[in-house]
Amino acid sequence: MFLFCFPSFFLATITLGAIDALLAQNEPFGVVQFDAHADLRDQYEGNPFSHACVMRRIAERGVPFFQIGVRSLSVAEAGFRQARNLASWDAAMLAHADAVPPRLPPDFPDRVYLTFDVDAFDPSVMPGTGTPEPGGLFWYDALRLIDAALANRRLIGFDVVELAPMPGNQVSEFTAAKLVYRLMAVALR
Repeated sequence: MFLFCFPSFFLATITLGAIDALLAQNEPFGVVQFDAHADLRDQYEGNPFSHACVMRRIAERGVPFFQIGVRSLSVAEAGFRQARNLASWDAAMLAHADAVPPRLPPDFPDRVYLTFDVDAFDPSVMPGTGTPEPGGLFWYDALRLIDAALANRRLIGFDVVELAPMPGNQVSEFTAAKLVYRLMAVALR
Protein backbone atom coordinates (compact mmCIF):
# COMPACT_ATOMS: atom_id res chain seq x y z
CA MET A 1 0.00 0.00 0.00
CA PHE A 2 1.32 3.40 -0.92
CA LEU A 3 -0.27 6.52 0.55
CA PHE A 4 0.22 9.91 -0.95
CA CYS A 5 -1.33 13.32 -0.29
CA PHE A 6 -1.16 16.28 -2.63
CA PRO A 7 0.08 19.64 -1.39
CA SER A 8 -2.95 21.45 -0.13
CA PHE A 9 -4.56 23.70 2.38
CA PHE A 10 -4.86 20.61 4.61
CA LEU A 11 -3.06 20.98 7.85
CA ALA A 12 -0.58 18.42 9.07
CA THR A 13 -3.36 16.54 10.88
CA ILE A 14 -4.04 14.71 7.60
CA THR A 15 -0.85 12.80 8.35
CA LEU A 16 -2.57 11.07 11.25
CA GLY A 17 -5.12 9.42 8.94
CA ALA A 18 -2.35 8.03 6.76
CA ILE A 19 -0.50 6.73 9.82
CA ASP A 20 -3.64 5.03 11.14
CA ALA A 21 -4.12 3.32 7.76
CA LEU A 22 -0.53 2.05 7.85
CA LEU A 23 -0.91 0.85 11.44
CA ALA A 24 -3.86 -1.27 10.30
CA GLN A 25 -1.45 -3.25 8.10
CA ASN A 26 0.44 -4.48 11.18
CA GLU A 27 3.85 -4.05 9.52
CA PRO A 28 6.53 -1.98 11.23
CA PHE A 29 7.30 1.48 9.86
CA GLY A 30 8.65 4.79 11.04
CA VAL A 31 7.91 8.41 10.21
CA VAL A 32 10.39 11.03 9.06
CA GLN A 33 9.03 14.53 9.67
CA PHE A 34 10.31 17.65 7.93
CA ASP A 35 8.83 20.65 9.72
CA ALA A 36 9.62 24.03 11.24
CA HIS A 37 7.59 23.01 14.29
CA ALA A 38 7.79 19.95 16.52
CA ASP A 39 3.97 19.47 16.50
CA LEU A 40 4.24 17.72 19.87
CA ARG A 41 1.70 19.75 21.86
CA ASP A 42 -0.85 17.78 23.84
CA GLN A 43 -3.49 20.21 22.57
CA TYR A 44 -3.53 23.57 20.87
CA GLU A 45 -6.33 26.07 21.40
CA GLY A 46 -8.25 23.28 23.15
CA ASN A 47 -7.97 20.86 20.22
CA PRO A 48 -5.92 17.64 20.63
CA PHE A 49 -6.13 17.10 16.85
CA SER A 50 -4.73 20.48 15.87
CA HIS A 51 -1.90 20.61 13.38
CA ALA A 52 0.33 21.50 16.36
CA CYS A 53 -0.40 18.09 17.95
CA VAL A 54 -0.06 15.57 15.13
CA MET A 55 3.35 14.17 16.07
CA ARG A 56 2.25 13.84 19.70
CA ARG A 57 -0.66 11.67 18.53
CA ILE A 58 1.75 9.60 16.40
CA ALA A 59 4.10 9.16 19.37
CA GLU A 60 1.15 7.99 21.48
CA ARG A 61 0.47 5.31 18.86
CA GLY A 62 3.99 3.98 19.39
CA VAL A 63 5.27 4.85 15.91
CA PRO A 64 8.97 5.77 15.88
CA PHE A 65 9.79 9.05 14.19
CA PHE A 66 12.68 11.31 13.37
CA GLN A 67 12.30 15.11 13.11
CA ILE A 68 14.29 17.23 10.65
CA GLY A 69 14.42 21.03 10.41
CA VAL A 70 12.53 21.95 13.60
CA ARG A 71 13.26 25.47 14.78
CA SER A 72 10.24 26.31 16.89
CA LEU A 73 8.95 24.32 19.84
CA SER A 74 7.47 25.07 23.24
CA VAL A 75 9.04 24.24 26.58
CA ALA A 76 6.46 21.46 27.03
CA GLU A 77 7.31 20.02 23.59
CA ALA A 78 11.02 20.08 24.42
CA GLY A 79 10.25 18.24 27.67
CA PHE A 80 8.16 15.64 25.83
CA ARG A 81 10.99 15.13 23.34
CA GLN A 82 13.50 14.66 26.13
CA ALA A 83 11.26 12.36 28.19
CA ARG A 84 10.62 10.14 25.15
CA ASN A 85 14.21 10.42 23.87
CA LEU A 86 12.90 11.45 20.44
CA ALA A 87 15.50 11.76 17.70
CA SER A 88 15.84 14.97 15.73
CA TRP A 89 18.10 17.08 13.60
CA ASP A 90 16.94 20.61 14.26
CA ALA A 91 17.61 23.47 11.88
CA ALA A 92 20.28 24.99 14.13
CA MET A 93 22.24 21.72 13.97
CA LEU A 94 21.87 21.54 10.20
CA ALA A 95 23.00 25.15 9.69
CA HIS A 96 26.62 24.34 10.46
CA ALA A 97 28.73 24.00 7.32
CA ASP A 98 30.35 20.83 8.65
CA ALA A 99 27.05 19.17 9.62
CA VAL A 100 26.86 15.57 8.49
CA PRO A 101 23.49 14.66 6.97
CA PRO A 102 21.37 12.78 9.47
CA ARG A 103 21.18 9.04 9.44
CA LEU A 104 18.22 7.39 11.00
CA PRO A 105 19.01 5.34 14.10
CA PRO A 106 20.15 1.79 13.22
CA ASP A 107 17.02 0.29 14.80
CA PHE A 108 14.68 2.59 12.85
CA PRO A 109 12.26 0.59 10.69
CA ASP A 110 13.16 -0.03 7.04
CA ARG A 111 9.71 1.12 5.87
CA VAL A 112 9.34 4.91 6.13
CA TYR A 113 6.44 7.31 5.80
CA LEU A 114 7.67 10.86 5.15
CA THR A 115 5.63 13.91 6.11
CA PHE A 116 6.88 17.21 4.76
CA ASP A 117 5.35 20.41 6.13
CA VAL A 118 6.32 23.10 3.63
CA ASP A 119 7.22 25.47 6.46
CA ALA A 120 10.36 23.31 6.82
CA PHE A 121 11.62 25.45 3.95
CA ASP A 122 12.97 28.90 4.60
CA PRO A 123 10.28 31.54 3.87
CA SER A 124 12.47 32.85 1.03
CA VAL A 125 11.91 29.49 -0.70
CA MET A 126 8.35 28.87 0.50
CA PRO A 127 6.51 32.07 1.39
CA GLY A 128 3.08 30.46 0.95
CA THR A 129 2.59 28.66 4.25
CA GLY A 130 0.46 29.50 7.24
CA THR A 131 3.23 29.45 9.85
CA PRO A 132 6.54 30.57 8.28
CA GLU A 133 9.66 30.52 10.44
CA PRO A 134 13.01 32.10 9.51
CA GLY A 135 16.07 29.89 9.28
CA GLY A 136 14.61 27.03 7.29
CA LEU A 137 15.88 24.64 4.66
CA PHE A 138 16.77 25.60 1.12
CA TRP A 139 15.80 23.47 -1.88
CA TYR A 140 18.98 21.43 -2.35
CA ASP A 141 19.49 21.10 1.41
CA ALA A 142 16.03 19.54 1.67
CA LEU A 143 16.72 17.13 -1.19
CA ARG A 144 20.06 16.11 0.32
CA LEU A 145 18.43 15.54 3.71
CA ILE A 146 15.59 13.49 2.20
CA ASP A 147 18.10 11.27 0.41
CA ALA A 148 20.27 10.90 3.51
CA ALA A 149 17.33 10.10 5.78
CA LEU A 150 15.94 7.51 3.38
CA ALA A 151 19.25 5.86 2.52
CA ASN A 152 18.81 2.07 2.57
CA ARG A 153 15.15 2.42 3.48
CA ARG A 154 11.89 2.11 1.56
CA LEU A 155 9.55 5.08 1.24
CA ILE A 156 6.06 3.60 1.65
CA GLY A 157 4.11 6.86 1.57
CA PHE A 158 4.33 10.57 2.03
CA ASP A 159 2.42 13.78 2.35
CA VAL A 160 3.24 17.41 1.67
CA VAL A 161 1.16 19.72 3.84
CA GLU A 162 0.43 23.28 4.94
CA LEU A 163 0.69 25.01 1.57
CA ALA A 164 -1.13 28.35 1.68
CA PRO A 165 -1.12 29.77 -1.87
CA MET A 166 -0.54 33.50 -2.23
CA PRO A 167 -2.67 35.16 -4.92
CA GLY A 168 -0.48 36.48 -7.71
CA ASN A 169 2.59 34.46 -6.66
CA GLN A 170 2.87 30.83 -7.77
CA VAL A 171 6.34 30.18 -6.32
CA SER A 172 5.00 28.19 -3.39
CA GLU A 173 2.64 26.08 -5.50
CA PHE A 174 5.38 25.22 -8.00
CA THR A 175 7.86 24.43 -5.25
CA ALA A 176 5.39 22.13 -3.49
CA ALA A 177 4.47 20.43 -6.77
CA LYS A 178 8.12 19.87 -7.62
CA LEU A 179 8.69 18.41 -4.15
CA VAL A 180 5.79 15.99 -4.66
CA TYR A 181 7.23 14.99 -8.04
CA ARG A 182 10.63 14.40 -6.43
CA LEU A 183 9.15 12.30 -3.59
CA MET A 184 7.22 10.20 -6.11
CA ALA A 185 10.51 9.47 -7.86
CA VAL A 186 12.15 8.54 -4.54
CA ALA A 187 9.26 6.18 -3.75
CA LEU A 188 9.67 4.43 -7.09
CA ARG A 189 13.41 3.83 -6.72
